[in-house]
Amino acid sequence: MSQSTSPRRIKSRNKVLIALKNKPKQFKDLLERTGLSAVGLNEIRKILLEEKIIVRELIGKKTVYRLTRKGEKSFDNVFLISHDIERIVSNDGIHHPNFSQNTPSLLSCNLPWGIDSDFIVDKNIDSLNLLSSNDVSDIEEFIFNKLSKNIPKKQLADKKLGDIVLGFSVNYNKLLDSIKKQSLLYFKHITKEERKLLEKMDDDIESFTSKERDRLDVLRKNTYEKIKKLNL
Repeated sequence: MSQSTSPRRIKSRNKVLIALKNKPKQFKDLLERTGLSAVGLNEIRKILLEEKIIVRELIGKKTVYRLTRKGEKSFDNVFLISHDIERIVSNDGIHHPNFSQNTPSLLSCNLPWGIDSDFIVDKNIDSLNLLSSNDVSDIEEFIFNKLSKNIPKKQLADKKLGDIVLGFSVNYNKLLDSIKKQSLLYFKHITKEERKLLEKMDDDIESFTSKERDRLDVLRKNTYEKIKKLNL
């Protein structure tokens, strides 16, 4: 096993990725969040920069590091979700077990269901009631209907055993920002030219020219104008 793929190195690498998951950070912030030594963090930083998992950029006068698209795709989702659960629990988060009404309702009629939902949330946003029990029931029904369509009738007699775990980790601040910026609608109307410029900026920000940045600003403004008209 090479040093770069050793369990210790992988663990240190994951600490850096998790620290950068929600927003860019300075080197000193990464030291605090990861608990790594300056030498150890610098080694990981160099590797992630070379692999284009992270990029270095200036925000004001501060040098920060952020994940590239490649970096965001490099996560092991199960690891991320388990990490989020562990963090919420350790911070006295609120656990709402069996949050959906589907299981108890169907069981009361002696009917099987097969889907269980746990809901865990940071205590400082629990009172916002962002998802109701009915909302989670609706999500379960959506998943049930999707699976029902994807499972051929000939497999209904299948006696195989197994479980599926499907998790969603929602960052509240990032969600609010996404709603305000209409991210999903914007993504559906982004132009090919804009996408290419974004990919170039993401892959090699140091070679991204001021002319290209100005052009990207114009394209982004045009796309927002387009989706603004759709909302009228």
